[in-house]
Amino acid sequence: MVDQNHTQRLRVSNIYSEPITLCLEPWGDEISIPSKVSFEIVAEGPKGDHLEVTYGERRVSVYGWSGSILSVFHDGERSQELEPLPKSAFFIIPVLGMVLVALVLVGGKFNLANWRGNMVFLPVALFLGLLLIAAVVIRFFKKN
Repeated sequence: MVDQNHTQRLRVSNIYSEPITLCLEPWGDEISIPSKVSFEIVAEGPKGDHLEVTYGERRVSVYGWSGSILSVFHDGERSQELEPLPKSAFFIIPVLGMVLVALVLVGGKFNLANWRGNMVFLPVALFLGLLLIAAVVIRFFKKN
């Protein structure tokens, strides 16, 4: 049997005199790395992709790949483990969009037929629906 997973290791060290931020994507988790401290990131997942790293001012972002599991170690002890987002997370936004459209169409027809003169319903329903979708997007796909 052939092993279809591979493992990558990455050490992130803070050489500055102040803390830096380690951001783990696509999970959006952030870890503060104190001065002169190192963390090791171990990624395991399907072959065919790899970790990606971006550097910014006082910030390092590490991107896992589809299906990967990231574990963060400090002084040899696991401090955090991040599993991939469930597949349902990628379907929730279209489902919410369809629910919003259905609510606006059904509720809008009802209200326009029975609630004459008050055209506030549709813009309010659209606004609340978009806020709901934005909240889900921010929760599942948080980027900094």
